[in-house]
Amino acid sequence: MICVNLYTSHINFYDMAVLGILFTGLNFALLLGFTKKINRPANRFLALALVVMVLWMIRISGIYTRLPLQFSLALGPLIYFYVLKLTRPEYKFSRKDLLHFIPALLEPVILPNPVLPLLTFISVIAYLYFSHQLIERFYHRQKFTGGDRYRFEWRWLHHLLAGFGLLWLLWVPITAAVYFYHLGAQTYHLFYLSVGGMLIWIGAAAHSRPDSDELSFAKTFLKPLLPAGLKQKRNLAQKGRSSKPVL
Repeated sequence: MICVNLYTSHINFYDMAVLGILFTGLNFALLLGFTKKINRPANRFLALALVVMVLWMIRISGIYTRLPLQFSLALGPLIYFYVLKLTRPEYKFSRKDLLHFIPALLEPVILPNPVLPLLTFISVIAYLYFSHQLIERFYHRQKFTGGDRYRFEWRWLHHLLAGFGLLWLLWVPITAAVYFYHLGAQTYHLFYLSVGGMLIWIGAAAHSRPDSDELSFAKTFLKPLLPAGLKQKRNLAQKGRSSKPVL
């Protein structure tokens, strides 16, 4: 009994929270990657972003540090291409798009650890801004063709990405506090857990989107609406046919 107490005393709240983030993130990554839905091509990018987050948490928590598991520079591009495939389903991923992931491939070999957090911060903020621009362009394209319902089809994603960006900005004051007040690395723990939890929230929201909304959106996106004049003529013709007496 004493040995058990000595063993469990080394597991604190942060360790339990990290394990929860790891298992939950992997669970939603598998669901997004393999569940058959209309947006599965886009969801696969978000699934890869969750995998990158899980590897990042493994690295910073010290669970296993022998392998270069940190590919944090891929997080921003993966979120960007997720939003791109949602707002433009017809977009085809090309070899040129692979250039966005070259820094992530070189990250374990070339980039030193002191510079990496700053580059990751800049990368994520930049790609979140580009994702915001994609959603804004989608709104403008749907302004006169899809109605208000389809103009705000991705408002939930816009709000979650905005919250993720605001949360990511907390890295600046935390880093300043660590530098000027000589705080330990444990100061970042709550920030890492919050970022991981927010990304899982985005993955859960993406997975829970019903197929019926996606089908109606796809039909409206691909099928042009009839002009108002043609609609009125069609309604008058239908009324005329229904008013004829049946012999």
